[in-house]
Amino acid sequence: MRTALTLLAVLAILAVVPSSTQAAWNDEQEHESRILSNRWNVWLGGFLPNFKTTVALGSRGLLGSVIRLEDSLGLEEDLSTGKIGAFYRFSNKRAILFDYTILNREATNTLGTEITIGEGENEVTYAVGAEVDSFLDNNIFTVTYRHSFINNGKTEAGFTAGLSAFMFDIGVKGTGSVDNGVDPPVVREAEAGDSLMIPVPAFGMYINHAFSKKWILRMSAGFLSLDISDFEGRYLMTSVTVDYIFTKHFGVGGGFTRQDLDFSSRGGDNPYTIEYRVGGPTLYMSLVF
Repeated sequence: MRTALTLLAVLAILAVVPSSTQAAWNDEQEHESRILSNRWNVWLGGFLPNFKTTVALGSRGLLGSVIRLEDSLGLEEDLSTGKIGAFYRFSNKRAILFDYTILNREATNTLGTEITIGEGENEVTYAVGAEVDSFLDNNIFTVTYRHSFINNGKTEAGFTAGLSAFMFDIGVKGTGSVDNGVDPPVVREAEAGDSLMIPVPAFGMYINHAFSKKWILRMSAGFLSLDISDFEGRYLMTSVTVDYIFTKHFGVGGGFTRQDLDFSSRGGDNPYTIEYRVGGPTLYMSLVF
């Protein structure tokens, strides 16, 4: 949140700086600030995130155990994965961005704490000492609209409105106690899990600034906070990257991105609560044209 507030303060300062005091660069010059003027920018690279995940899944309106996935199931806290993104500029003031990340993890672990997933006939309890196989597949797809209130060839700044789809698929397999409506429950090899798709609208701000015709700083932040009936959610995204454009169309970049998601739904037949923190350094190749 401090990053978002700092970015907002910088945007406010830029908003009152007359654009005439910052000379725009000629779009025809070689190595001009490509990212601030080009129609397309596509990037492909690697992401090295660190995770912190807490989840509880249920059925028939009741939640199961709160599970800290990295601690209880042994899922990796660190990962290397791919990341792809692009933007298309409609005009000097309007652009749309796309971003897609795959974050899949799996593990085999001996439980140090008892966990329960589901309720009623779908309830499975895995006892302390049980060896379980688990996985968490997570795809994140984001579409963001940007509107610039300043873009003079050296500095571009404005506001954003976007929608992210967080798709989770979680599964646990091992010897567990299955409640099939009998007493005592049946102990057998059992699988439990669920799939979630959480749509997250967010509003934010951004700054792109070219220190030279080859070096461009990009900063953005997005946030959401809502509490409606049985649904509650909070979301914060921050990103700071630096691009070096070494030819007219190609460059490299890197920086740090982070997303914090805290959502819960206690209504309906399939309640859930999830706290998801993912962030780390990113490196990429950039194509501009």
